[in-house]
Amino acid sequence: MFRVLGLFSLLTFITLSFTPLLLAAQNDDGYVPPQLLRVFYTDKKMLKTLDEAGIDLRCAGRGPGYVDIIVESGPITKAGHPAHKLLKGFPRVDVRVENLDKMAEQYRDKADLGLYHTFDEAVTELRSYADDYPDLAEVHELGTSHEGRPVYALKVSDNVSADEGEPGFLICGMHHSREWISVEVVMAFAKRLLEGYGKEARIKELIDNREIWLIPVQNPDGFVYSTTKYRMWRKNRRKNSGSSYGVDPNRNYSYEWGGAGASTSPGSDTYRGPSAGSEPITQIVEQFAASKKNLKGSISFHSYGQLILWPWSYTYDPAPDDAILGDLARSMAKYTGYSPKQSSDLYPSSGDFDDYMYGTCGLASFTFELATQFIPNEDKIKPICEKNVKALLWFVENAADPFPILRHTALGATTNSGPYALSVVYNKSHHANFGLKKVVVNWSKDGQAQGQLNLLSQGNDTYGVELPSAGLGDYSYHFEAIGKDGAVRYPATGDFSFQVVDSLYLLVDD
Repeated sequence: MFRVLGLFSLLTFITLSFTPLLLAAQNDDGYVPPQLLRVFYTDKKMLKTLDEAGIDLRCAGRGPGYVDIIVESGPITKAGHPAHKLLKGFPRVDVRVENLDKMAEQYRDKADLGLYHTFDEAVTELRSYADDYPDLAEVHELGTSHEGRPVYALKVSDNVSADEGEPGFLICGMHHSREWISVEVVMAFAKRLLEGYGKEARIKELIDNREIWLIPVQNPDGFVYSTTKYRMWRKNRRKNSGSSYGVDPNRNYSYEWGGAGASTSPGSDTYRGPSAGSEPITQIVEQFAASKKNLKGSISFHSYGQLILWPWSYTYDPAPDDAILGDLARSMAKYTGYSPKQSSDLYPSSGDFDDYMYGTCGLASFTFELATQFIPNEDKIKPICEKNVKALLWFVENAADPFPILRHTALGATTNSGPYALSVVYNKSHHANFGLKKVVVNWSKDGQAQGQLNLLSQGNDTYGVELPSAGLGDYSYHFEAIGKDGAVRYPATGDFSFQVVDSLYLLVDD
């Protein structure tokens, strides 16, 4: 763990020049509260020093030329300390919050955490849903943590006790202990689904045709420790060597484990663990996702930063499905107002949830960084939950086939006299066993088939053809991928048609 050592108090939001040492408020017993710093930089390469110190560069706010970081608490042992050497090369550092402990001060004497769920309250509520909606909700114990606490999942579906093979979705909260708001969004989603089933046609349609798995508390040991002992605790509670505790669950997943943004130091907040997938709570999620072949998408909630992130996280390189993932993220961001970005946009981190779910399991996977602080005030809980539940509903509705076998590539507009060049991409990475033989386009008018053309290979799994040159606006179109065992229609329902925009025709999906 990175520790600050100092001599006297700093006022919040004071800009530090780093001619003197970086200093922090000291209590009479030598305890230094954790601080939130805003570090300004001129080159992303400068961030490598923070990463190597085990500081999470994705845990808090960020913007053009700056990143917020937490400097953890610790006893004062000497006047000089690593913070001076670490940060003196940065042009500016502001103390945004001098004492992060005070962020949760209002809950210090509340055993029930006010409007926030405790671990026991979350478990009780999950069980009550299973009791109150026995046909729609079922609680599953997926395994136990280091300290023996169960990790529970709530399955929501019609015919909930059956495995119907419907498109599945995994929604997780509480990877990181101090991110209490992540639990609230998952619990709010469960409530909206179950209470809305008999009242809203949209909710009934979802539950009748999906399998939704909710894990509100993925890290129960850390959650209990944060809510009872030390508010800003982040990791799980593995006993490491010496006096250190904790592995960062979101650096412990086995896909591309051990790379950038994951510390080898047991004291670090981003400690990756002794080996890939070493933590029981990580193994539980990995094994569960691998066992559910019908899963299509996953979301992990965190705080804070108001971001929607997609793979890759371990590298700056784009994922094979970067365009699709980005489109899904931007669609969800319309409901939240958050900024959609590739996860490594600031700095890579390895061994995380999204990369595992996408890279190993083939899911459309995202991280939501909620809110503008780790533990938002109680009056922020409801609006945060409401807008993120809207994004979840959209995701579960629209990502049942996130990586379709064919994807249309828009080639611009044409006049009604045509011709119009069509192009589709065959998604081989997600449909390797399909055995594609050919791609055709069918067009119809008033529901009656009018013709069919074979698309020609253009290399790189791309196929194209020119549509007939007249009457574009009178017809609708769909494609078929024809493989060794049959044909798959694209789009799965509805048709493409031409929409007139400024006297030009654009192909759109109905």
